[in-house]
Amino acid sequence: MTTTPRPTPQDPPPARETLALDGVSVLFRTGSGRRRQQVTAADEVDLTLRPGTITALVGESGSGKSTLGRVACGLQPPSAGTVRLDGAPVSGPGLGGAVQMIFQNPAASLNPKMTVGRILGHAARQAGTGRALVRDVVSAALTEVGIDPPDRYLDRHPHELSGGQQQRVAIARALLHRPRFLVADEPTSALDVSVRVQIIDLLRDVQARHGTGILFITHDLSVVRAIADRVAVVYLGRIVESGTAGEVFGSPSHPYTKALLGSTPSLTAAAEDAELLRGEPANAVERPTGCHFHPRCPIAEQPRCADHDPAPIVLDGTHTARCHLAGPSLAVADSNPVEARRTS
Repeated sequence: MTTTPRPTPQDPPPARETLALDGVSVLFRTGSGRRRQQVTAADEVDLTLRPGTITALVGESGSGKSTLGRVACGLQPPSAGTVRLDGAPVSGPGLGGAVQMIFQNPAASLNPKMTVGRILGHAARQAGTGRALVRDVVSAALTEVGIDPPDRYLDRHPHELSGGQQQRVAIARALLHRPRFLVADEPTSALDVSVRVQIIDLLRDVQARHGTGILFITHDLSVVRAIADRVAVVYLGRIVESGTAGEVFGSPSHPYTKALLGSTPSLTAAAEDAELLRGEPANAVERPTGCHFHPRCPIAEQPRCADHDPAPIVLDGTHTARCHLAGPSLAVADSNPVEARRTS
């Protein structure tokens, strides 16, 4: 009997083996009466995740990253658009067990009244593990995430663990469900620097061992450089640039991406060479017309950028940018799903 090799980023899996956000928009309504307002947290987003690939979602706070992560794991239904697994529409928490989420604050995501053994035992039983095997399965999961010997921790409560140990328990809980995809929402931001490196290495090991696809949500570009195969840059609910990590870091083509990279501390670049962001992020309630980034853009052309909403253009390979000035003008309506929906 022969086995099929597990797909890797160098050997992409078939197109059907994906988790895809197809034209996803998320609208929230706030206030009441005359003060009732609509907030657009995500706006016609197309994003595809593949097994064995780590995709980083980056942007400022309030850009819509976490909302997209919650949509991807079924915790937030989209107001428009579809979430597809292997091409079929799916919905509901965990999307049928295929996706699990790792939250930013591990202490808040673990029940403080339960021991580690009970927390993980509950997850194991939910995943279909027989009661007689639960302890062995939980112990193996703890060992896999670097908590060893596991018997020393099974009777401890979350508050008796360090932040790094809590996050390892949260990762173990997610893996007990044997997900095909993980959504990691700022999983290292609440940890010490030395522990962050350990958690990043653990996630990379999970990816390599299980072929798991990971959506890694962060604002820390140094982490993205270390872990990501692909990068999607989000501004005001839209993906404004995407591509492989090499494409985005090596040839950033959207002014917002360049500004994010310019704001990252460097030991070699001169301060005056940095393309820093100016102004405050736009209001998600009253978004600018045209290109949403134009009020903060150092190269915006008026009235073009203020009046006309740019469609994503393909720059090279899988590298795309949503900017009038990112590359040559292209007729993308036939090849770009966002533009096709807008003009249909």
